Amino acid sequence: MEKRTHLSKKNFYRLLILCGGIILIGSLQVLIETKDRDLFDLWLKVNYEDKAYTSLYLQEYIAINITTYYIKILSPLIILVTSYLTLKRFYLIPFYLYMWIILSFGGLAYNLVGLAFNSIFFYLNIFFYVSLIIYIYFIIGISNRDLKEGS
Repeated sequence: MEKRTHLSKKNFYRLLILCGGIILIGSLQVLIETKDRDLFDLWLKVNYEDKAYTSLYLQEYIAINITTYYIKILSPLIILVTSYLTLKRFYLIPFYLYMWIILSFGGLAYNLVGLAFNSIFFYLNIFFYVSLIIYIYFIIGISNRDLKEGS
């Protein structure tokens, strides 16, 4: 018979730290990008090089950055919500682990497509996503498999 387990608090808190790091990095990145006038001027020159500045361009720039921010933090938020539910209410099943790994790979791919090699946030995001994938697969996945085989 298969032994059913909840996610341990130790694993939940480690997931919380990794996902929180991704969210913190994304928050700092969008804060710097929306507050820096030079980045806005560069964006304006690249996208609207021959048009005069209006406040609509600034609103568009901020809306684009905030939307990108929401997309970047969506996968860590889903991982955190589902891991909290497996901590308190539901049992940890392989589907959750596969979903977490797929979401992590999706977040990693989204960041890699950005190709922002000149940004420290790019490298920090990659580090946290790779750490999250390794932690979910090797630590949570293997320990959960060992519990199933041991019963």
